[in-house]
Amino acid sequence: MNDQVKNEEIDSEIIQLSVSDQMLTDFQVKYHANNLPDVATKDGYAFVKNGLADLRGHRTGTETFRKQAVAPLNARAKYINGICNDLMDELKTIEAPMKELKAEQDLIIREAKEAKERENTLRIATITATLAKIGQRPADMIDSTPEEIEAELAELMALDLDNDFDEFVIMASDIVPKTIERLESLRQTRIDSIEMQKIIAQQEAQELAEKAEKDKADAIQRAKDQAELEELRKEKAKRESQEAEVIANAKRIALENEPVPEVIETTPEVFIPVIKDPTPQDMAQIMSLEARQEDIIDVKEQSIEALEVFIAGETVNGRAINPSGLAKIIFDAIYIGGIPNIKFDLPE
Repeated sequence: MNDQVKNEEIDSEIIQLSVSDQMLTDFQVKYHANNLPDVATKDGYAFVKNGLADLRGHRTGTETFRKQAVAPLNARAKYINGICNDLMDELKTIEAPMKELKAEQDLIIREAKEAKERENTLRIATITATLAKIGQRPADMIDSTPEEIEAELAELMALDLDNDFDEFVIMASDIVPKTIERLESLRQTRIDSIEMQKIIAQQEAQELAEKAEKDKADAIQRAKDQAELEELRKEKAKRESQEAEVIANAKRIALENEPVPEVIETTPEVFIPVIKDPTPQDMAQIMSLEARQEDIIDVKEQSIEALEVFIAGETVNGRAINPSGLAKIIFDAIYIGGIPNIKFDLPE
């Protein structure tokens, strides 16, 4: 009943406001700026003054009406707000456990979703990294043994492309076969390389053995040549000693029989160098020098034979050798280096 009365009062107040709205429309027309009279005139000034009083009266009256009209409404609103706030507090109390449970479950769902996303991200990263590693294997195994490459090929061939790579199966179907092909080629290349290294090693070992054998043979030959050279030097020294003795005797005999002018010895000497480890070229040169020395020795020996005939008192074709002529022949042979056309001066 009270609510009905209050509603009727509110309706009456709304009607009054509607009347005031009509009055406002009239005032807007009556007191519009374009309709105001000249305030310099008495009537115009009175019109403006009375209009302000009229408008002020209605404005203050409206404010009074507003306060009177909303007072019961404010009290009712306060009452309603109190009831509603209490109701909402009770509802919140009921909601709290459910909201807490829901929040906990939402957290579990969110964490599970995030974990799944992380797992999926890790799965994708693992698959892509695996494919990248597979594609890099030929380069990584460039120095591997054929057996290691064979083991890698076995692993690649055992892969299940449809199940191991999920949505990346197309990419895997391209990378894996190409990698297998490259590894097979690399394996064969490594086999060929190892075989070639074995052949080279065998050749090098054979060459080293042959070189060692040759070095040994060369050393033996050098030792032999050196021994022969030393023997030749000894024989040469012996012959020179014998020649010196014969020449001394020849000089003595020549001086005893007939004075002869002093002769400056100009026998050409052949220098034969002494080389510790002579090469084949050195040996050839030494042999050439020794051959030349042998020629000189042959000349001297012929002269010595003539001298020995003279000393022994023997004759040539029944005729004796003139001492002075013999001395000249010997000196020419020994000191000039050659034997002239020998003619013995026989006594008449």
